Amino acid sequence: MKKIVKPLFIALGFISLGLGLVGVALPVLPTTPFLLLTAFCFARGSARFHRWFLGTRLYQNHLDDFVKSKSMTVKTKASILIAVSVLLPLAMYFVPYPHARILLGVVLAWHWWYFLLRVKTLRADEAQGDGAAKTRETDGGEKRKKGGATAVRLLGFATGARRYVFLNVLARWIGLLLGAFVVFALSDLIARVPAALTGGNPVVFPILGLCAGAALLRALCELLASKAAFKASAGAKKKLRTELYGKLLALGGGENGASGAEAVQVAVEGIDQIENYFGKYLPQLFYSAIAPLTLFVLLAPVRLSAAVVLLVCTPLIPLLILFIMRMARRMMRKQLKAYTSLGDFFFESLRGMTTLKIFGADGRRHEEMNGLAETFRKSTMRILRMQLNSIVLMDCVAYGGTALGVGLAAQGFLSGDIGLSGAISIVLLSAEFFIPLRQLGSYFHVAMNGLSACERVFRILDAPLPADGESALPPGALAVEADGLSYAYEPERPALFGLSFSAPAVGFTGLAGASGCGKSTIARLLSGGLARGDYAGSARIGGVELRDLKRSELRKRICLVTHEDYIFTGTVSENLRDAKPEATDAELEHILRKVRLYDFFAEAQGLNTRTAENGANLSGGQKQRLSIARALLRDCDVYIFDEAASNIDRESEEAVLAVIRERAESKNVLMISHRLANLRPANIIYAMEEGRVEGKGTHEELTAAYGVYARLFREQQALERYAAGGAQGERPSGGKVPAETPATIETARGGNER
Repeated sequence: MKKIVKPLFIALGFISLGLGLVGVALPVLPTTPFLLLTAFCFARGSARFHRWFLGTRLYQNHLDDFVKSKSMTVKTKASILIAVSVLLPLAMYFVPYPHARILLGVVLAWHWWYFLLRVKTLRADEAQGDGAAKTRETDGGEKRKKGGATAVRLLGFATGARRYVFLNVLARWIGLLLGAFVVFALSDLIARVPAALTGGNPVVFPILGLCAGAALLRALCELLASKAAFKASAGAKKKLRTELYGKLLALGGGENGASGAEAVQVAVEGIDQIENYFGKYLPQLFYSAIAPLTLFVLLAPVRLSAAVVLLVCTPLIPLLILFIMRMARRMMRKQLKAYTSLGDFFFESLRGMTTLKIFGADGRRHEEMNGLAETFRKSTMRILRMQLNSIVLMDCVAYGGTALGVGLAAQGFLSGDIGLSGAISIVLLSAEFFIPLRQLGSYFHVAMNGLSACERVFRILDAPLPADGESALPPGALAVEADGLSYAYEPERPALFGLSFSAPAVGFTGLAGASGCGKSTIARLLSGGLARGDYAGSARIGGVELRDLKRSELRKRICLVTHEDYIFTGTVSENLRDAKPEATDAELEHILRKVRLYDFFAEAQGLNTRTAENGANLSGGQKQRLSIARALLRDCDVYIFDEAASNIDRESEEAVLAVIRERAESKNVLMISHRLANLRPANIIYAMEEGRVEGKGTHEELTAAYGVYARLFREQQALERYAAGGAQGERPSGGKVPAETPATIETARGGNER
């Protein structure tokens, strides 16, 4: 027996839940009784469904206070009593059975008695206090508000698109009126057929001509609507991409909280999904609101009861959409997260494919990628399953409502209340009540994809910008000074400790030390690549504190050149003119000769030689020399070279260093190098160890002292002698190869061009 009773209770619970949802949306009076009946049926039928219903927002908003204290606000009471006072008498008017009318009258009187005398009225301050308590208790409301805030904010990017959205809706509404005219005209024409058969003279051809003209105009309206949809989305996409690109430029690399793959996915595919939101979902939302009302006005004179029933059934589809929305948004976020994770993993694997092949880790990486792809596939299939289920439910509502309208039309025709033309009009137009809302349900899932992507876009747009100063650099040459400078990437991982050094406005200054001693941190900090407000102590450029300087000033007056500078896809001249757009071909050829690249490119197509992505068709040394040429072409006051010559062959290295020394005669040049022989011409060298300056002086002074610089220099000399004489069996003194310190290893690697 229980096997039969429990499913019946569950079915009755869902039926009463659906009726309660109708009351929430319209609102119809029996909302509270139906929801109470839902709780009762679920409690008797399934503990699982009962727990789920008690945790829903519907129960918390409409029954929680009522169950605990039988209390409601004045506004809620008034809306319920007004709705029941209108709808129940209207039902009593259409119901032909006296007993049913008496029952409805008793229900009306009972609700007035119950809600006026039995239900406590909450004051406004009490209701606000309860609402604040609920807000503090749960975080779900904040997440739901976030989705709504995303949609509202997205509309702010459509200031120019609102006109096109309006034109889209207007064109479709006019098309609806033209379609209704065709239906009424053809229905009237069909109704005249019996008269024509009995010798009448129906006006056939004029009516057919009008119908053809109306159909042509409707097709034109559909064309105008599609064009307006495209223009509405194009403006919003352009504005959103412009702001996103500007924000990414302002944030700089690695500070935007988004990986490179995620930024690319969001900026391209994510923003493309907004086209469906503005071009389809948003116009359909407004059109779905006015289309049923328009059809109600047109059909009410034909048969009021059929028009009312069709109008009352139409909100069932939006209710289904709202019911699915909460679960859909959560699933969309999970799917987008899985998609982004897969994209990040694929992007990283593609960049490190050579390393994976060398170490034989490509198979394991392949298995990990398959796991991420499977997670993405499952999340996508869950969304598709939910979409298909929701479409089936919406189709059931649409077909059921249409069948109900057709049945009422047939009943009216058989009873003689309406004629043949009226019955045909209701039959043909009843489906039009539900088609706009049915399409809205289809576009809803696409809109959820767009909103989920927009949340990622807005997360990047809302990321705080690094602190920027307001001071400008003085004109002329710039000196760089640091006094007690400390910096930490993380509190437990400091990189600089009370460091002090000075680089004159004109001259050659060197920074030396083993890997990890803080040299590159200084370079990034001085060039604005790190958050300048996070350092302690003093760092001054041109006498102005670094944290007080404008970011634009640093980019304009300071040039950082590293061994990882990017070479863009294009030509040699295009890459060089990134530094100086107005440079002539003669200037470009001159700088290429200085870095010993002119002959190489002259053998190809000269300045028009193509460069692949990140200089993939160039050797490591050629890429670095081209980067140095680009930097030297730009007229800056401070040049910072961070291992800029690490991959250059010895002969070309001497030529590049000669150009750098020449630039140091009129500019401030700060050079970081593991190969200490490159720092020999420097006016002053600072030897660093573990984030501190352990010694300073010229090359000769530091090598004469017994410090970190002298130790590194002796190790490099021994390693170079061993590398040069290894074929003849020569070894360093003591018969042992010197210890492989980071400095010696990188020096050995830097000796030959890759």
